[in-house]
Amino acid sequence: MDHFQAIKNNYLTIHDHFLPIMLSAEGNLLRNRVIKEINPIMWIAWHILRTEDMYLSTVVYDETQAFHEGRWMDKLNISTANTGTGMSATEADEIARSIDRDQLLEYNQIIKERSLVYVDRSVELPDDVFAKEEDLDRCLQEAEVFPDGVRQERANAYAKFPLSVGITGIVMHGFMHVGQYLSVTKPL
Repeated sequence: MDHFQAIKNNYLTIHDHFLPIMLSAEGNLLRNRVIKEINPIMWIAWHILRTEDMYLSTVVYDETQAFHEGRWMDKLNISTANTGTGMSATEADEIARSIDRDQLLEYNQIIKERSLVYVDRSVELPDDVFAKEEDLDRCLQEAEVFPDGVRQERANAYAKFPLSVGITGIVMHGFMHVGQYLSVTKPL
């Protein structure tokens, strides 16, 4: 199995298995903070999808995010287009309580389909292709993750890695958050 087939299989595992299982949680487990240090499951699922959509669309392929094309802010019943990175616990809890679960499952399908196309297209990327610093800066600006000076430093640092590393990182990012989900549900 080559590198890109492994990435594709991992995307499918996140989108076809873990996210639907996570979003099948009921009541307090889905929308409330069960462990003080870990955001609610609903927020975790939303964050995985927003980060994937934003990075792959904006940085790798310089395309409009599915989030914007499909008017997902309204559909999901939220008031931010960022990824949630750096949100306070109060902000994360508010998002978790307001998201429409059925719409998030639909957004998951849209992101899965787009991501698989992107991964297939990524096979054609040579290892010496790097993200443009301005695309990374734009992505980080929309994500509202860092203040201006820090954001530009991060964009400059991230631009030193080949796009294939970034694509792999997005898959690993999803699995890191699946680990949080497992921590929340383990005691149950």
